[in-house]
Amino acid sequence: MTGAHSTTATIEFDDVVDFVTAPEIQRRGVELMAKPGLQALVADLSKVTFIDSSGLSVLVYLNGRCDKRGLRLALQDVPRRARSLIDSLGLAI
Repeated sequence: MTGAHSTTATIEFDDVVDFVTAPEIQRRGVELMAKPGLQALVADLSKVTFIDSSGLSVLVYLNGRCDKRGLRLALQDVPRRARSLIDSLGLAI
């Protein structure tokens, strides 16, 4: 998150997003959503080299939580190999 009063928070996804790493990423995302004045959560996927169904589930979960809180989830630097999967989930942003 940039600036003390930023309305955007960024969560960086690790290079491998699977059943081992997904719970921690989800926890970090939920924690960031609690920031006062937040309007958007950015999921930075630039480092992702592998994402499995657990990682995709985290994106779906964070998107739902953002919707409930009136926040926007923005996906940044989606790897080409993961684009079609993410698009099929209706998460293309």
